[in-house]
Amino acid sequence: MVVWAVGIVTLILVAIQASSQAQAVAGRESVARVRASWAARAGIEAVIARLQSETKQATPLGASSLLASLASVSEGTLSDARYEVWHGDAGERAPGPADAHAKLNVNLATDADLMLIPNMTEDAAQSILDFIDADDEIQDAGAERETYTGKAIPFVPRNGPVRNIAELELVEGVDRQFLREADENLDGVLDPLELAVAGPTSGSTPSATSTTSGGGRSINPELGWAGILTASSTGGGLAVGGEPKLDLSSSDTQSSELTRLTGMETTQADVVLAMALTGTITMGDFIRTDLTTMAQQVSQTGGRQFRNVRNLDRTQLVALFDYAGIGDESGVSPGKLNINTCPDDALKYVSAIDPFAADAIRVYRDQQRGDVASIVELLDAGGVSRTALADLTKILDVRSNVFVFSVTGRDENTGMVVEMQVEVDRSTLPVKINAIRIR
Repeated sequence: MVVWAVGIVTLILVAIQASSQAQAVAGRESVARVRASWAARAGIEAVIARLQSETKQATPLGASSLLASLASVSEGTLSDARYEVWHGDAGERAPGPADAHAKLNVNLATDADLMLIPNMTEDAAQSILDFIDADDEIQDAGAERETYTGKAIPFVPRNGPVRNIAELELVEGVDRQFLREADENLDGVLDPLELAVAGPTSGSTPSATSTTSGGGRSINPELGWAGILTASSTGGGLAVGGEPKLDLSSSDTQSSELTRLTGMETTQADVVLAMALTGTITMGDFIRTDLTTMAQQVSQTGGRQFRNVRNLDRTQLVALFDYAGIGDESGVSPGKLNINTCPDDALKYVSAIDPFAADAIRVYRDQQRGDVASIVELLDAGGVSRTALADLTKILDVRSNVFVFSVTGRDENTGMVVEMQVEVDRSTLPVKINAIRIR
């Protein structure tokens, strides 16, 4: 009996010890995960701090210089932990965030744009447009509410801008394979496991001479449509210096504010505001039509009579785009394609840009090392007329709001890793986090 008692006690002690060890291991893992998570959050905060500081500058960095600055804070060390901020660049891993505006926003794309994308079909393109538009009218080969509510698991289409590119998989006619190709997790990096699953023909990554400007970079076909399209970029944004832009179409906007910010004469500012108040023009029309002609148009409509109005010079026109807009730009709208950061071949998916103009834009962008400061500067790019540029201001820009990246937090004691995919937006201040996805 004594032997049995000793054996039972021994088993109990062994069980208690094993349980205690398991709890200790679990506790260490929990602490390690928390430490790795907070390291990752520190990486996010480092990007936000740098981005917020830069957004407030009166003389901001150009688009590519900004990405280089953000890349400089891509690594950091904390007590017993570290973080790394990175993004996928043509299938390879590169330091720092990526510009979401380097891709064409699917919410701005036309049928003609979508049909330029490899493997796109007419029914998929029109179904995408139907999924996004606000009405329930079916395009020729598209799909609307009845198609989706009749599925085994019914749902209704977005009828508004899609919020992430993976949402396109819900659209009738969209093939998941074409959307993702080898990049199964949509992080822009083709890792060995993804390439192994995709097959032996995958993984031909084009060379990338820069991780900041678009010069020398090409879209990797193994990234699928997600290498061309995005839903993350947003329009609007702040004026240079971080203040809200003047709304030229608001009756509250005073010409004195416009003259102070842009250096215009009072009569010039009065004509600009009078034209904006008509509700019939866009910002691009200030490039398309000179101010003298606009003054005549206002006078002919029975409004205020303007005489001897000077045309805007280049400095004034640049300042107008820097500090003003038409309409309230504080709301969320699809973002434009940034010519500074988009890959060389991204412009061919914008149907409104002819190949000659696309080449001229790329050459000028590369001459400026990806730091074109104003869309107005493209008037200096041979082959881009005032009329063409006025139209392109609806879809092209040189300044970006949203930046996307992955951040890895690592606990140095255990090797525990936490990875997050992040979108940050500086269209308002303070800079906000649009999304965090923990992987």
